[in-house]
Amino acid sequence: MLTFNPALALIAKPAAAALPPLREDLKLFAVGTNRDGSPAWVIQDPISNAFYRIGWLEFELLARWDLANPEAILASTHAETLLDPSRDELAHLHAFLLQHQLLEQRDPAYKQALITRLREQRTNRVKWLIHNYLFFRLPLLYPAQTLQRLLPWLSWIFSRTTVLIVLLLGVIGLALTARQWDVFTSSFVDTLSPSGIFGYLIALAITKSLHELGHALTATLYGLRVAHMGIAFVVMWPMLYTDTGEAWRLAQSRQRLAIASAGILTELAIAAFATLAWNLTDDGDLKQALFFLATTSWVLSLALNASPFMRFDGYFILSDWLDLPNLHERAFALARVALRNTLFDFGDPDPEYFAPSRRRALIVFAWLTWLYRLIVFIGIAVAVYLLFFKLLGLILFAIELLWFILFPIWRELTVWHQRRAEIRLSRRVFWLVLIAGLMLLAVWPWQTVVHGPGYAHPEQMHAIYSPLPAQLLAAPPELGAVTAGQSLFVLEAPHRSQLIALN
Repeated sequence: MLTFNPALALIAKPAAAALPPLREDLKLFAVGTNRDGSPAWVIQDPISNAFYRIGWLEFELLARWDLANPEAILASTHAETLLDPSRDELAHLHAFLLQHQLLEQRDPAYKQALITRLREQRTNRVKWLIHNYLFFRLPLLYPAQTLQRLLPWLSWIFSRTTVLIVLLLGVIGLALTARQWDVFTSSFVDTLSPSGIFGYLIALAITKSLHELGHALTATLYGLRVAHMGIAFVVMWPMLYTDTGEAWRLAQSRQRLAIASAGILTELAIAAFATLAWNLTDDGDLKQALFFLATTSWVLSLALNASPFMRFDGYFILSDWLDLPNLHERAFALARVALRNTLFDFGDPDPEYFAPSRRRALIVFAWLTWLYRLIVFIGIAVAVYLLFFKLLGLILFAIELLWFILFPIWRELTVWHQRRAEIRLSRRVFWLVLIAGLMLLAVWPWQTVVHGPGYAHPEQMHAIYSPLPAQLLAAPPELGAVTAGQSLFVLEAPHRSQLIALN
């Protein structure tokens, strides 16, 4: 999707001067059609391995880019196609190409602006630390050639027969597990120990490695090059990753869907085999290891990877299934416009047209994603605070809340403030404010002091027992320090006194 950077708008305005040529190393791929039936293409930048999807208008303009003159490009596009592009649309495309450095730019003004921007990025240490603390990658393998050699030996994995066998074994394994569900659940309780956690970590490493191998092999099957594999650190938490960015070259969304779902399907296959083998194995270390593999694969595949609210496999599966690249960004933009129009009656048009049912579904999806992320980010912030020493924990906790929660809210409030003159209070806004106020009143803690009975006792207590039945005659009058040899309690044992008198 095209994006426009206002910082480059001054440079991006088409003028009478010749436009700079496109870089010769760029690659262009046809990727089928958009939802409206119009053709779509993807530009690949081989240097950064980045992909940019463009539509029919942008393709026609780029096809005539070698004319160099903006007026000639616009006139040729209008004369030879059904399109009638404007100067603003050409400026938008020019700005996009400049922003992503897809032109052979010799303009001194642009070079100076680019150098200034790079210097600002380097000198802004705080922003660099925040970005790299939140997410960074560490490539470890460059497996393209190895995958090419492995594929002929493992091609049977992608056959329909293999899929049916895995499904059958999985159903049998689940049926056998249901018959001894109490044993399965008790095994889980028994693994909640330091050695059990270590076993889960080993199982996690195995399943995630095979998960990423599933992505890589499927991408290789469709003729793509897996540039690298390695470890990505998300808020200092290590996660394996596979670079399958070239999937955007594929024209069929079904093929992209297969690559995105390959990891989850691999983990489900592991879970199916491990569950069946656990039922057929005698008690021992092997049965315990199979239990770790089964539970880890089932839980991670269904609970974490399948979630479409974060940029994990579930998100890309949903995006490819709907054939909506950049699903989060497009849903968020739609929900923001809907929120502004609902609250303030701005009358802004939607960023793009969707059928009414899909539009409502995307808005609901955006709100669910925001709510999900709010819970997850607060949980991560609390975990970061608890895992590190207190000062660093507080700093990281504040970064989490500011970067992921407060900054997005502040940006939206800034837009409201800038457009405050357009706000028109309506009956709908009145009822929304009234309902929000009543909800606030309902949860507001009006009483800040709670009275109730209590029982106070020392943190450490020692029970003292008399060796014989006795009566307590004296005790310390109050708490405080005592000295050596001081009598604390005076006891009288009448039975002992009577025995002494008789003797």
